[in-house]
Amino acid sequence: MWKGVSNNYEKTNTVYLADFPGFNGEKTIDALFKDAYVNEIQQFIKKE
Repeated sequence: MWKGVSNNYEKTNTVYLADFPGFNGEKTIDALFKDAYVNEIQQFIKKE
């Protein structure tokens, strides 16, 4: 689904895609893990 969107934006931007379980019937991840994962992504974005 995101391939076309990322292809469009990568022409002029750096694109990072993240995937979280819990869509398409997949089991969700533990809230504590999710919070840590989101925090790591936020720190990465701040560095970039």
